[in-house]
Amino acid sequence: MKRLVLILSLASAVLCGCAVNTSGESSEIDAEALEAQKAEEDSLVASNRTLPSSEISNPPLFKGKDASEFAKWVSERISYPKAAADSLQRGVVSVSFVIDKEGNVVDAKVVKGVSYLLDSVALSIVGSSPQWTPGKNGDKPVQVSFVIPINFTLN
Repeated sequence: MKRLVLILSLASAVLCGCAVNTSGESSEIDAEALEAQKAEEDSLVASNRTLPSSEISNPPLFKGKDASEFAKWVSERISYPKAAADSLQRGVVSVSFVIDKEGNVVDAKVVKGVSYLLDSVALSIVGSSPQWTPGKNGDKPVQVSFVIPINFTLN
């Protein structure tokens, strides 16, 4: 009997950009640069643009935890289709999705697929996610994009 091993990883490195004056002997925070950064963040929020998780100050939370909790949630719910296992289909399905300003998963798409069966399972699970706590830039909710690689492996 073939045994299924699903390995999930969700890279969600969240970086906070800081404007620092490095042109002199001092490493003090440059107030003008911070003001410019704040204006740029406000402009991005106002434009309704979707931001990658690396560009926001407060990332979305899944069940009160970071995105790795979502990867765990996916791994607990995913099942290998029998037809895919019988035909030895395996590989990594990468699914992109957006957490909107209300915390909903929207625009889920397969960006790297393996087969119709495995792609469908991965997309279905990601699309069935419960609501997240939305990401914020400062105090303003923003749309945030993620990509989750789902590794389908037969043992």
